[in-house]
Amino acid sequence: MNRWTRKDSPLAGIPLGATSLHISSYFKHHGVLRLLISARAKVEAGLHPALSAAAIGNNPEGIRLLYAAGGRLDRRNLFGDAAFEYAASMAALDALEELAMLARLRSEPVDVAASKALYLVSAHRGASAEAVHRLLQLRADVNVAYTADMRTVPAKTVLAALQLKHRYGQRTMMSRWAYHHDRQTPLMAAIMSGQYEGAAALIAAGARLDLRDSRNWTAADFAQGHAVPDFLVEAFEGRLDGCRRVAAIAYANSLLEL
Repeated sequence: MNRWTRKDSPLAGIPLGATSLHISSYFKHHGVLRLLISARAKVEAGLHPALSAAAIGNNPEGIRLLYAAGGRLDRRNLFGDAAFEYAASMAALDALEELAMLARLRSEPVDVAASKALYLVSAHRGASAEAVHRLLQLRADVNVAYTADMRTVPAKTVLAALQLKHRYGQRTMMSRWAYHHDRQTPLMAAIMSGQYEGAAALIAAGARLDLRDSRNWTAADFAQGHAVPDFLVEAFEGRLDGCRRVAAIAYANSLLEL
């Protein structure tokens, strides 16, 4: 019952180190989850925080069940990521709001975590107008200068390897992120990852275009050599109306879909 996976299963979306609690919460099998908890399955087992799979699966009910059973908001994996980071990397907005509510109940500050989530959403996937709006409602800082928490040995090793790979010409999206991650803003990350709707929403919300990362790059530098939409080109020239229109339309469409 407390054993965990010895290798990942990409087709199923199950990573190395996942327990039966992780798998049932990811797939929203709440009956199985309750049964495992009642049978005294170890909540904090495996390589990942107990709440991580429910976070990735955008499963607020699973988060509540695991938290009530002793799952910790602050438990981190080998790379320093807690459940909030897991949810943010997958733009799991319902899970993010549930985790934020639990943090408030513990009188923990939410704005720092929300700012980090805004950056991670912009850097990974799901930087939509809706995601930007909902995270700003959680008091995220639209201009946060993000630096990854790389205090563990595995994290430092991976980061150094990716930076060397980028510096010597073997460039990928991950190596580019590693090279530029220090003091990068959500807007820079959104443009670098090609999430232009999110970039428009960030600019409409007040993201600054003049900020620079530790490599002295601005948001406009990340657009060089790429076919970015006209509304972003206009924004780099100081004309923001196009981004405001795109953001407003995209957010209105997200409300219609609901």
